[in-house]
Amino acid sequence: MDTSELLKHTFNARKKRRNYYQLLFLPAIILWGFIILIFVSEGEILEGGAFLIGFISFVISYIIVLIYDVNQRNFLKNNLYKDSYNPDFEYTSSNSHLIEKFNKKTSGNLVVYSGYSPFVGSGIDIGGWSFVVDIDKGKKELNRRLSPKDFDISEIYARVDDEIESLNIPNLSVTDKVFINGKKIRNNPEILPDKLGHPSNNVSQEYLEKVMKETNTDARFYRVIQVNDWEGDLILTAFLRFQKSEKSLFVENNYYLLPPVSEDLKTIDKIKEESGIRHFLGWIFSLFFITLGHTFMSIFRVLGYINEVISSIFGGKESVMRKLVKSSPDFDYGAETSIREAVSQLLYSQHFQKLDKERYFKIIEKRIFNMLEDFLDSKNIDSSEFKERETSILNNGVLVTGGNLKADNIAVGKKSKINNFFKGQTQES
Repeated sequence: MDTSELLKHTFNARKKRRNYYQLLFLPAIILWGFIILIFVSEGEILEGGAFLIGFISFVISYIIVLIYDVNQRNFLKNNLYKDSYNPDFEYTSSNSHLIEKFNKKTSGNLVVYSGYSPFVGSGIDIGGWSFVVDIDKGKKELNRRLSPKDFDISEIYARVDDEIESLNIPNLSVTDKVFINGKKIRNNPEILPDKLGHPSNNVSQEYLEKVMKETNTDARFYRVIQVNDWEGDLILTAFLRFQKSEKSLFVENNYYLLPPVSEDLKTIDKIKEESGIRHFLGWIFSLFFITLGHTFMSIFRVLGYINEVISSIFGGKESVMRKLVKSSPDFDYGAETSIREAVSQLLYSQHFQKLDKERYFKIIEKRIFNMLEDFLDSKNIDSSEFKERETSILNNGVLVTGGNLKADNIAVGKKSKINNFFKGQTQES
């Protein structure tokens, strides 16, 4: 999803709609004033000049609605239809600075999240796995056990980059990100320089490496592996993390899926091009009722615009937000979702999308395990236990070690069955 383009269309439409209701406001006041007087006077006003004024106000309103509707249809046809999409459409709004600001705030290596899940905006949690490898146990070679070699955690991440890049999967990206809860940054000047401002979207390389190598309860480092397929309708993300201690290596991988964009937002691709006198007359007649509705709405819309201006003079929403931040020591600066997540549906559009999701994750997963096995071997670390756990994960999909298992649906044994989060589909084992 090209967020910049989406915002340009949003600002364009908002400006045109605002101008539209402002044009309708004056004739709307006259028209609805006339309609109200008809009921108050019990129809006596229908005679004389009052009727002419009411009729003229309706005609003016109808012409404004007609022109707006024609321009809107032409814009859709010339710029947004599937076969005539135009990325270089005329942008008339003055909010380019807001788009640049938004892009800067959403393109860094820091994610400040709100709520439970750190992977905000990444879609649906579809599982993952974790395990621990003993790195103080040397491998056996010629009936003797070798001494393990020490290593830095950054060496593993560098190997991950090499392995994933060698896959040559189209639209695959690998990035480093730090995740921190929005309630934990108030006293962190590197992330929140101004307590009344926005959090930073970037942290320094030194801070990133510090979080990568240390156990930090507030901030966590993840290597983010993402595949964007089906023209953006299927976004798969793996959040990979390694944590090294004196005697063990903790490996964690979390899978998230952004399903296709909701079909309701693709209605424009299904619009039929109709013509003929019957369609034309029906459209002209429908504008009669649209005019009545939009003129009525314009009165409240313009009053709302006036209220916005007055409110902005006295600080508006920003003033209220500043007071809330000052009075709330645990104010949450984090994001709750993303635009792409907000417009997702809960269903695959096609069966092949589900198969592609499985294929990508299994390819990436297998390559990570191969890399880990080779890496441990190069450091003279016994990998026999790791191989057993690898087999369990690759065969079963999820491995849980220690603690309690909590899940909404569990299937155990032959021919067991569960319903997954996609309606109408089942998994069998």
